[in-house]
Amino acid sequence: MRHAATARDDSSPALRNALAALAALSGLVVLPLLAASAAAVPLETGRLYPGGTVLEVAEAGLSFSVPDGYKALLPAGSEVVVMTADDRSYVLAMADAASLDEARAFLSAPLPLGGGVVLQPSGDVRLDGAHLAAGYTVSGSASADRATVRAREVGGGIVAAVFAVAASDALAQTQRVADAVLASVERRAVASVGGDGGASSGSSGSTGSSGSSSDAWQPYLQGMHLVRFYTGSGYQEEQHLYLCSDGTFHKSFESGGHTSYGEGWSSGATQNRGAARWHATGVGDHGTLFLQHPDGSSSQIVLEYRDEKVFLDGKRWLRDGENPVCN
Repeated sequence: MRHAATARDDSSPALRNALAALAALSGLVVLPLLAASAAAVPLETGRLYPGGTVLEVAEAGLSFSVPDGYKALLPAGSEVVVMTADDRSYVLAMADAASLDEARAFLSAPLPLGGGVVLQPSGDVRLDGAHLAAGYTVSGSASADRATVRAREVGGGIVAAVFAVAASDALAQTQRVADAVLASVERRAVASVGGDGGASSGSSGSTGSSGSSSDAWQPYLQGMHLVRFYTGSGYQEEQHLYLCSDGTFHKSFESGGHTSYGEGWSSGATQNRGAARWHATGVGDHGTLFLQHPDGSSSQIVLEYRDEKVFLDGKRWLRDGENPVCN
């Protein structure tokens, strides 16, 4: 997630700054712009994709198309894909396991995008055919003051939502682009929990059958970087857990712009590097994570794989595709 670009960065500073503000991110590093491809391309954090690219979101079992003339980015630590053509108007795409009623409740509340940008509902969420639709006013943005959203069920218990965020005079055009993005969303076969930490084929919506050695938690978690974000009332918190393949683990905690590091953490080489150990048991959708701390104490964490998401003690953690601390 923290890799620096090794070739020319085709994104403008204005684009990077606007995306960072919209997605409430710090330390955003954008990798070089990829060439458009007719085949579906796996979505990766921190990489720009040009218009015409078909992006595959394996965890959600979805694909969608980036509009012509736009660039798309999944910022690190975010689950919202941000698309823009002019650094002033934006199309935001997201998907999650939910019913339409749950999506309606979510879309009815103020939606903080970070960086002080908030979408405030300007009316009730309505059902427009097979779609949910709503309007918002935008506060905290220098370039946008209005927003709309359309959401629909795309199969497999997944709801996709696409927002248009723009100035009033550009909202109609941005909404047409957002509608095209939503129309392009398709279901695809999704990855299951695999023994090598990668994708194994399965039917849409499958998480893999329990009882198979290929679904064991230990090999699945090896080398994984797990992160949990919390934002509320101006307070931001990040927790990072790095599960190294050699059986050690490292933790970090960040809140309110200040950082404190837990056991085993290093920002380089440290004397404590091998002091914290981990292992996991269980197969299928449930397991247990055991942590041995440097002071000799130990703890157990309940693992769950539900709706294509990982939960630790009932709280959702995101799987970062890259581990900057260890492998």
